[in-house]
Amino acid sequence: MMNDLPAFVRQQREQHGLSIREAARRAGISEGGWRLIEQGAGNHAEDTIARVQSVIAAGFPHEAPPGDRQELASLVRSKRLALGLTQEDIAAAGGPSVATIRNIENGTADCRPRTLRQLMGVLEEAELDPPASGSAFGQRVRSARLANGWTTEDAAARGGISRKTWERIEAGQSARMLSLRAVAKAFDSPAGLIARAYHGEMDLNEALTSPSRPLDPPPGDFEALALLIPKLELHELNRLSDMVSTAIAIRSGGL
Repeated sequence: MMNDLPAFVRQQREQHGLSIREAARRAGISEGGWRLIEQGAGNHAEDTIARVQSVIAAGFPHEAPPGDRQELASLVRSKRLALGLTQEDIAAAGGPSVATIRNIENGTADCRPRTLRQLMGVLEEAELDPPASGSAFGQRVRSARLANGWTTEDAAARGGISRKTWERIEAGQSARMLSLRAVAKAFDSPAGLIARAYHGEMDLNEALTSPSRPLDPPPGDFEALALLIPKLELHELNRLSDMVSTAIAIRSGGL
């Protein structure tokens, strides 16, 4: 970084009458990152410095050029449709909200780096999931749903996905891991067993009758928890991680 860059960045920001928060928003970086640049502290990625220099050279525009937004909109929409996912599927899998995804795909809003990483992370995970034939699997899922007296809307709501996606699963269309997790969630079964049933490694009825293991060991039984953790499915580990993070925040006064 040039020795005079911190002073130059601060001078330009103040000349435009912008707060650090607003300048950082327009550059697409974090407020803390901008502050560190002005202080001349820390090591910053070349991309971050380039963003700051670019937004200053452009006079701190309020939004990215429309062409950039349209290019991103086309990329996200085409990738989502190619994977057979709805906007609701992406949001349910840990992506941005449906409203945010819709705005991005319509090219009516900028996409901050954190939001873009969140969105592309879900799409990339779905893309890496190995496809397989799901005809027999879909029929068994339908039978299990009917046995519980659920409509497709009921099952989709329980699994946290759209009705159309659930119907595609039952129709035997190739299901990816995001969809298999939704089936596991709907039936309260381990996602790993549902995936094995999808790939023909075990019977679906057996997978559905294997309850998810409890996450709550007896109070104070740390040894039991230590033995339980290696046996948990990924979605159970994610849930446990959320519980631990919340507990730490409460103990530290963050909540």
